[in-house]
Formats: sequence, C-alpha cells, structure tokens
Amino acid sequence: MLVIDSDGSNSCATGQQSSWLFEVECTPTCVDPDAGITVNTNCAAYNFTLDVEVLYTGDAGTTTLRYTVNGGAPADLPGLVETNVETIGPFAIGDVVNVRLLHENNSACDRNFGDFTDSGTCPSAENCLNALNLGTQTSPLPGTTAGRTHEFTFACGTAVANTAPDAIYFIDVPNTQQLRIRQQVNNYNSQHYVRYGGACPGATVIACVNDDDGEIGWVEWTNTTGSTQRVWWIQDGVGTAVGTFTLEWQLLTCPIPTAQAASGVINAQAFANFSAPAGNYIVEWGPAATFTTPGSGLTAGLNGNIILTSASPTLITGLVANTQYRYFVRQDCGGTFSPNSAGILFTTTNAPTNVVNGSCGNNVAIADNGCATNNNMLAAIAISGQPNALGTNVGLSSVEFILTHTFRSDLQMRLTSPAGQELLLVNQRGGSGDNFGNNSSCPTAVFRLIAGGAALTTIPGTTANVTGNYAPEVPLTGFNTGNPNGNWIFKVCDNAGIDVGALRHLRLNFLPIDCLRALGGPAMPGTSCNDGSSCTINDTWSVACNCVGTPLPDGDGDGVCDLIDNCATTANANQLDGDSDGVGDAATTARPPPMRTSSMAIATA
Repeated sequence: MLVIDSDGSNSCATGQQSSWLFEVECTPTCVDPDAGITVNTNCAAYNFTLDVEVLYTGDAGTTTLRYTVNGGAPADLPGLVETNVETIGPFAIGDVVNVRLLHENNSACDRNFGDFTDSGTCPSAENCLNALNLGTQTSPLPGTTAGRTHEFTFACGTAVANTAPDAIYFIDVPNTQQLRIRQQVNNYNSQHYVRYGGACPGATVIACVNDDDGEIGWVEWTNTTGSTQRVWWIQDGVGTAVGTFTLEWQLLTCPIPTAQAASGVINAQAFANFSAPAGNYIVEWGPAATFTTPGSGLTAGLNGNIILTSASPTLITGLVANTQYRYFVRQDCGGTFSPNSAGILFTTTNAPTNVVNGSCGNNVAIADNGCATNNNMLAAIAISGQPNALGTNVGLSSVEFILTHTFRSDLQMRLTSPAGQELLLVNQRGGSGDNFGNNSSCPTAVFRLIAGGAALTTIPGTTANVTGNYAPEVPLTGFNTGNPNGNWIFKVCDNAGIDVGALRHLRLNFLPIDCLRALGGPAMPGTSCNDGSSCTINDTWSVACNCVGTPLPDGDGDGVCDLIDNCATTANANQLDGDSDGVGDAATTARPPPMRTSSMAIATA
C-alpha cells in the first residue's frame, strides 16, 4: 500500500500558492515525529537562526534533530522530547539549512522538513557585514549605490580620495577556476575594486579600475592559490558620484588564457604568446582581413588555422610579408574548451637579409624614420653547432656590430632568438655622433654589448666611430629559452628623419654554461671538482654536472673508507669511540682479553 501525506500549509486553500512539501513512503510500522520550525533573521548581525520545536516524537520516547548547511556534513542533536525547542545557527544570510527529525528506532519514520534560509528582508550589499553573495544570485544583476553609505576609498588610475557610497559583493572561487566579472552597464562615473584573500575587502588586489571605458571591461582572475578564495567586488564612485549599474560574472572551470602581443615577428613567421597555467591550448590564426571570428573546440572559424600547443610562445609559420594577421587562444580541458581570448593583431615585416656571422663588407640599409611605420632593417644570422638549450648549457655572451649612421641616438636595436624571445639592446643612445664601431677596421673595431660593460648613457655623445664594451638595455641572460641553433634576427629602426645608415658587421658570440651555472666558467664536464667526501679521489664533473669521485678502499664494508675508519677490520658504521682513544669501540671489543699473571712469595728458613 502507498500513502501520500502532505503538509497542507501554503496551499491554495489557505490563499497561498507556494509549492507543497510531499513525503512519499511505504506504510511503516512506526509513527513519524513532528516539529514546528521558525526562521529568525538578524539583519544587524547579517545572519539567521532556526527555532525547532518538537511537537511530537511519534511512537518513540525521543527524537534526534539532524541538520545540514548547504549540503555539508550533518549535525545531530539527539535525545529530544516533546516541547523541547532547539535553536540552531547562526547561519550566514543566503545559507540553505535542511532540517530532519530522526525516529528513535526506525529510519522509515524519519521526517524531512525541507530546506530553510533567511527571510530575505535584510538589505544586501550595504557593507562588509551584509555583502551580497553573487554565488546565490543570477547573472546579470542590477545594482545601485543610491541610498547607501560610504565605506571604502581606494585610489587608482587618476582617482583621488572619494566620499561616494559603495556596494559590496563577493563570490567564492574554487582553486583552478577562473572568475570573469565586469559592469555590463554603467550610468555614472564609477570606479571599482576587485580583491581577494582574508576578510573584506580582501588583502590582495586583482584590479582597481577608474576609467569610463574600462569600467565595462572584463576582469579575469584564475585561482592558482591551491584553495578556494573569496573574491570581493567593491562598487564605488568618483568624488560623490552615485548611480546604477549591472554586474555580470562567470565562474569557469576551464579558464580563458590571456593572449599577449606577438613576438619575433618577421616576414614569414611570428610567435603567438599567451599567459595561462600548464595545460593544452589551441592557437587559431589567420589573415586579419578575412579571419575575424574564431571557432570553438577543435573546429576553426572561417579562414582560421589551428595549432595545438602546450607552450607559449607558439610558432606560427607560412606567413606572407607585410601582411596583418590575427590570433586567438583557447584552452582544451580534456574535451571541455574555454571561450576564446581576445584577438591579437600583428603585421609581418619585409624579408630579412641573410648575413654571415662575423662577416665584414655588409651594407644592409636602415630606412630613414622607419620606426613609426614598422619599417625595420632586418638581418638574419644562421647559428649552428652550439649546445641545444639557451640558459641551460649555453648562453649568448656578447653581440658585436658596426653600424654606419649619422646621429647615433636615432636608432633602436632589438635581437630575436630562434625561439621568439626578443630583447631590446639599444634604445636611442649615443648622442649626435656618427657610427657604432669603425667600418674601416672591421672586424676588430666593433661596438660590443656584453655583461659588465659600461652603461650606454656613458657613450661619448659627439665622438665618431665609438668602440668598446657596453651593457645592453636588457641583459643578454634574458635569452633563456629554446635552441640557439637557427636564425637570429637583428632588427634596427630609425626613429627620426634626415639621417640614414647601414649595418656593416654583426657577430653573435656564445659560451657554454658550466656546472656551477657560470657563463664560460671552468666547471665543465670532465674537469676536476670536490664532492666534499674524504673517501673519494679524482673527483670530476660528469656530463650531467654531478661531482663524482672514485671511492677509496673500504675493507670491512661498513661505508667508511679505510683512510678514516677508526676500526678498519671490523664493521662499525657508527664510528663510536667511547674512550676517545682514536680506536673505535668495535675494534676494542674485538681484541682478546689480556692474560692475567700472579706472583707468589716463597719463604726460606
């Protein structure tokens, strides 16, 4: 037999239209307990409690009150009898509390009273105490600062201290998930702050925005802290400004990578850059004129091309010189894909001129005033025969060049590695003098960029044909990724009119990195070292840069070589020497006991 029993409150018969709570169970051999439940909302503390009055224990002597909060672990209050009133809580506004009474003897007669939360009468987002949990709301969410009070002032951008009212929201972001949040609509001069960590308003800044255009831009933050973090959104105003806005947000389990500017752009290739945790990614690219909308998943959009990658930067090849391209990046989270990043535009250059490393007699022209139009002089140097890992077993030690050019400080110089790393070498230095290096004395009279060189600001401003060692704008140790073998691109542009010149000589010099991480250091594999052990000789750096020696004899096999063993014939790895006589206790114990002698006195008459 099946019995359907319902609580008739909240029915149409009483003039209300909320849903009924039904329990469906087989007819048991016991009687259910019953209770009355009252919600008590405390807006001042921004919490609520529940009063649970036991009306009936059924056919048992006692009952157990069981409740859970937001689906968490249950809490039990046993031994309750009729007329007992238990107050449970306090609970945070927005929490969902499930309440049951358990039959003393028969679980078939347990009673589920359903879920309870606050009365919904407290004002929300007024301050830290009653900040509104966006996790309980639906995006997009209209909001206002009208009628609120002033709580926080964080100056950012061009903002100064303000007395504008603010509204405060929060959302809990699980580890590895990404929060995307913004003002979808804004009708006043606002500013907002996004922070996380610790109590409201958060200890760590994610974003602070005071920009009428930026106010509706997405703020994206991926939680890589290892634990769930509470993120706070504080809606504020400039000065005393008050108005309305609409918040929009997403919690993504597959975070969107942040696409960054292309690097190593030349005529036929470029490197797509993006910032994201370790994982699998899709770079989709195409000509900007015909490729505007990316696809999704593993499917490309119209005129798009897909590259599967797990590393940034990612090389894009097959490009056409002097053409604008666009790329997007999305993440593959094992069959679930993130939305696409923002699109990144770049324009390929003219074709580089091949230059033999260290050769003289070159004459690669530098276009007048070419920086503004991306009209660079490009020289490609093919490097081969070096170890395979920049920054690990080999490093770029110096860059030597001779440039004939009037008014040196017009020039900007950059170098790009085969892996796409680009470093600024010289940024308009050298004053009004002519030429870097002396072309009439090539290849000895060069301008050399090297660690430990003089500052570029010390170049004699009016002296022609400047030579010597100078430190680059960015240290050459910045080249620390990829294989050095391949084409390096030396890029020079002129940032002013009238003066012109040409590249005459270029040489890239490399040195191995030794086992102590020193560029050109002596600690190379096969050379001597000291492994710190007294029980080895002929210590030598191995190919893997481990200092390894030849073990000395260990006659008793106790792991202590004979040279320092205080008991070389008996195993005593602990080397104990209780009487400090330099002979181990094990050796002393192993000795035969000394022979005892006695004397006798003989009496004579």
